[in-house]
Amino acid sequence: MIKIQLPDYGFFAIVNYAIDCLLIAKNKNLDIFFEWKSSLYGDHDNDCWKFYFENNNISHDHTYEDVLNPGSFIIKYGENKRKIHPIGPIYKYNGGKTILRNPILTREDIVFLRDKLIISKDIKKELSIKIDELNKNTNLNSILGYHFRGYGRLDGGTDLILRKIFFNFKTLFQIYRNCIENFSKERKFYLATDSFELLKYIKKNFKNNLINHNVNRSDYGENHLKNKYNRFTLGKEILLEILTLSKCKKIIGYPSNIRNFLHILHDEIIYPEEIQLNFKFKNRYNLFEKYFNSIWYSLLEKIRLYQIKKK
Repeated sequence: MIKIQLPDYGFFAIVNYAIDCLLIAKNKNLDIFFEWKSSLYGDHDNDCWKFYFENNNISHDHTYEDVLNPGSFIIKYGENKRKIHPIGPIYKYNGGKTILRNPILTREDIVFLRDKLIISKDIKKELSIKIDELNKNTNLNSILGYHFRGYGRLDGGTDLILRKIFFNFKTLFQIYRNCIENFSKERKFYLATDSFELLKYIKKNFKNNLINHNVNRSDYGENHLKNKYNRFTLGKEILLEILTLSKCKKIIGYPSNIRNFLHILHDEIIYPEEIQLNFKFKNRYNLFEKYFNSIWYSLLEKIRLYQIKKK
C-alpha cells in the first residue's frame, strides 16, 4: 500500500491528481491511499479526502511501503507522464479544423473511475435535498448546464486592475454570453460559476431563463482563496454545483480543472472551442497564441505581485 499525500491546491486540481494516480496505479497493479490535509477545504486536523469521498477507509495506523506526493508518484510509477491534462480535453484550430490537443478519458477509464471516485454518501444525501428543491420548478434533465470560470487566478486581483485601466474589458464574459445565445437562446439553463461578477452579468442578460444555486462566490473567481468562508461548506458547495450539472441534459464547459470529473459523471459534454463558436475570437487567438502566455500572463503576474507587496 502506497500513501499519496495530496497538496493544498484547488479542489479539482486535487481531484485531477487523484485521477492521474488512480489510472497509474491501475496500470501498475498498485494499491494506493489518499490523504488530503487542506486549509482551503477543511483543516489540517482532518483528512479532507475521507470527508468528501468514499473508498478511503484504511486505518491511519496502517503501515505503508511508500509515502509520496502525487508529483513524486507520477515520476516514480508513471514515467513522469500525467494520464490526463488538468483542464481536460482541449481543441486547437489548425487550417480551419479543430484538432484534439489533450487526451480524453477512455470509456474504460471512466467506468474504472466511477467506481473509485465516489462522493461521500452523507454529503451526496445532503446535497440531493438542495438539488431536488431546484428541480421542483424546472426539470434539470431537460435543460443545458453551463460551467463558466471567472476571470481567474488569485481571486481576480490582477483583473480588478485591468478593469480600471480598460473599463470595457469584457471579452471573456462576451464569449460566455455568445455561447448561451447560441445554445439556449430563449430557453432556461443552469449556470455553475465561481465568479459573482460573471453571475451578475449573466443575470442581467438572461434574467428570466437563468437557474442557479445561492452559494459562496468571489468577485472574479478562485473563491477558495478567500478566508471568510467555512472551509467544509465551501467544498460541499463546489460539489453541489457539479452534481447539479450532472443532472442536466447536456453540459457545456469551457477549459477548467472541473472538466475531467464532469466527464466521469456525465456522457453528454460539449466543448465550445471544438465547434468554433466565435470565429473572430478564434482567429485572434491563433494570431497571439505563441506570445499570450509568455508575455501577457507574465505582465499580469507582475501586477499581482505588486499588489501583494503593497498589502
